Amino acid sequence: MKRVPSANIILLKHTTAQSAKERIDGFCAAIAGNNNYKIVNESECEGQLEKAMPAVQRMLEETPQANVIMALNDPSALGAIAALEEKQRYDVLVYGVDGTPDMKSLFAYNQAAAGTVAQSPISIGRIAGEKMYEILAGKNVEKEVIIPVSFINKDNLSEYDEKGWQ
Repeated sequence: MKRVPSANIILLKHTTAQSAKERIDGFCAAIAGNNNYKIVNESECEGQLEKAMPAVQRMLEETPQANVIMALNDPSALGAIAALEEKQRYDVLVYGVDGTPDMKSLFAYNQAAAGTVAQSPISIGRIAGEKMYEILAGKNVEKEVIIPVSFINKDNLSEYDEKGWQ
């Protein structure tokens, strides 16, 4: 994984979607207190490539020192990458969430595509079904169930199905 010792970060958000809000909140909590990582700009893009691209173009003009973009999902990350290509900015790393086939396909040839955090819809569905049966059987079920995720980038892409969802 490519890491930078410091970052001026742009956030792509969707605060009306709870899961997207929690992703960005978690990211911000992880970097809180580390003065090497600064949020320099942010925008609502509703998780859409079509809204992320112009938002990133504008934010790159406003904050040219940005060198990392954290997107709430892969479609937003793809919009950010399109904006970077349009602006010919090859010094910015983009991170997404979802592990989409489109995002994974960029790892081979696009240096901005730094990584994606893959959820497993199969695991989410299986575990949700198991918990439902436990509830129906009258068992106590944890209020919160943690389902592991995977960080995917060009270095470990061969371990995953590039064309599918995890």
